[in-house]
Amino acid sequence: DGNTILIAPSWGTKSCLSVYGGGFVKDLAAAGFNIILRPHPHSWKVDKELLEQLQEELSGINNIEWDKGSDGASARERSDLMISDKSTIRMDYVMLYERPVITLKIELTDPETFESCDMDEIWIEKAEIEIGAVVDKRRITDIVQIVRDTLTGTGKRDFSAFRDANIHNFGSSGMVIAKYLAEFAGKPGDNA
Repeated sequence: DGNTILIAPSWGTKSCLSVYGGGFVKDLAAAGFNIILRPHPHSWKVDKELLEQLQEELSGINNIEWDKGSDGASARERSDLMISDKSTIRMDYVMLYERPVITLKIELTDPETFESCDMDEIWIEKAEIEIGAVVDKRRITDIVQIVRDTLTGTGKRDFSAFRDANIHNFGSSGMVIAKYLAEFAGKPGDNA
């Protein structure tokens, strides 16, 4: 409908719900957006208290729905924009649905706990800038305008070009892999 936002946070300390709370969700609902809140399935175990608190805080707001289903495809299909954090669901959304993502910045307090500390360059941090706005705590009060700008055009981007630049053989990888394996299997001495 051009007005539905999927909020898909990660879990634990890297969750935008843990870091930003429910205030930005309320702001978006008050501005008239339809909100689908779909926390990471693991968060219902490790963040249970936080989620129960947020459900109570956001109860009675008619344009907020909680999605606890096992398959998130319906929520992704029905939404026009995703708000997330460090979750890799952002890339699935952009590359499969070609819709924008607003990333709520989460500062890592201990980068050693994540694999990225061993990398010279973190691809996803460069990519998140290409898929939509990156919002930190200083700009969270502007979230309504950032969402409006993203949905109305000033934030529109060519996601098929982004996908094509980052994924090879999109939509036909099965055939390419099968061809490679068939050729590989046909070479004597190569298939030990």
